[in-house]
Amino acid sequence: ETASLPGIIKGFDLAGTCMGFGRKADLVDGSKIKPGDVLIGLASTGIHSNGYSLARRAFESAGHKYTDAWPWSEDKPYAGKSIGEVLLEPTRIYVREVMALLKSGIPVHGLSHITGSGLRKLRRINQGVKYDITEPLPIHPVFKRVQQLGKVADAEMYKTFNMGMGFVVVVPESHAKKALAQLKGLVGYQVKVVGKVAKGSGVHHPVGGIH
Repeated sequence: ETASLPGIIKGFDLAGTCMGFGRKADLVDGSKIKPGDVLIGLASTGIHSNGYSLARRAFESAGHKYTDAWPWSEDKPYAGKSIGEVLLEPTRIYVREVMALLKSGIPVHGLSHITGSGLRKLRRINQGVKYDITEPLPIHPVFKRVQQLGKVADAEMYKTFNMGMGFVVVVPESHAKKALAQLKGLVGYQVKVVGKVAKGSGVHHPVGGIH
């Protein structure tokens, strides 16, 4: 894929990838998603390598250096870390959790990795429904500081960053409790039901609006 990295390189970054194959019957393509399905969110670790142009502009415009200690003592998770270390917190990878869920026999209707473009990623798995986020995961302090320093609108933040939720699993309501228990038994971070699928289109979020 190509990525635009203004402020770092002129032109585009070219990234390689690898591809695999699977049986058509095993593919989760979002076509089974329907109103009433449940959205389960898996917490992110931070920025997850997306939106750095905006994040850098926010911190640099405020006069901060990446080697400076994180200046907000109330942000307890970042105690003892530099600004650069917080921004470069490694991305959480969800392969183990997702593969275990798929192998458990629980029907999975949709999978969405919330990367660049934020919650708008949900629209890619099925555009014929609305994704109603009613109980979002907590926002990491780093996003609040980027918004504060950069004077960024809520809608723009949710269109750029994961805002604390790195992955979403869509399952039938009748299997939601079992799927949630399965995921919680595998991970050491927050996983919760964040909303439901409804009639309509787009993504609705109580803060970020509709995308």
